[in-house]
Order: sequence, then C-alpha cells, then structure tokens
Amino acid sequence: MNPNPLTDADLDRLEELLEAEVFLGEAMRLDEIQAMLCAVVSGPQPVAPAVWLSEALGKGLEAGGNPDVEAALELLMRLNNDIAAALLNDETIAPVLYPLDESCETYDYEAWADSYVFGAGLAGDWYELAGKHADDLSELLEPMFMLNGMLK
Repeated sequence: MNPNPLTDADLDRLEELLEAEVFLGEAMRLDEIQAMLCAVVSGPQPVAPAVWLSEALGKGLEAGGNPDVEAALELLMRLNNDIAAALLNDETIAPVLYPLDESCETYDYEAWADSYVFGAGLAGDWYELAGKHADDLSELLEPMFMLNGMLK
C-alpha cells in the first residue's frame, strides 16, 4: 500500500501545476500522464523516472528549485506510486478522462490510449521483449490501438 496516496485535492493541484508558466505549455495533461505511467509501470522493463518525468514536464523540468516544479515532481512521484500499488494489487484504475465538448457526453479516450502506447514505447520494444508471447501482447494492446486510431 502506498503510504501517501494522492487525494482528489492533490490531483486538482497537479492539474493546476501542469498548466504553470514554468512548463511553457509543454507539460502533458493529467490524463496523458496517468496513461503513460500505467504503461511505464506495467511494462516489461523499468523506465527511470528521469525519462518519464522529462516527457511529462518537458523543458520546464530543467527549472529545478522552482516551487511549482518541485511540487509537480512530488505529486507525480506519488501518482506513479499510486498506479504501481494499484496494478500490483490487481486493482482497476479509473482513467482520468476529459470531455471532448461542453455537453460532457463524449470523452477523450483517444488521448489516454495514445499516451499509453507512447508510454509503452519508453520501455523499449514490447513485442521484441515479449518473444513467443508477442501475439498475446498484440491482442491485449488492440483496444488501445483502436482507441487511438492506429488500428482501423
């Protein structure tokens, strides 16, 4: 169990921080980061935080010592720990999804799926690493490829 899980207020704060000027508009959205971390955590090989953090925060990460950067780093590491704990305990992760319009009837599954596929690539070639199980992996990832538009 994660000793310091994120609260809803923490997630709201993280969303705000990701839009801070220090990140120059390059930070990923919370839904994209969650999806990327789900892939990173469930991947066949570990991905160093330095790799996924630079993807999540862009060049703003270089502004070390900035209070917004430090707060975002702390919350992102806790989010990573939450996701890892949930997946290790075989728990379902409710995806963060943003509505595509003001009616809130349709949600952006494409961004989530695309970010998952992107995160999967950070751990190397999953198909190569899967070896004789590559066909099984392909079947498991098919919904992501359909949602992000890679598979028609």
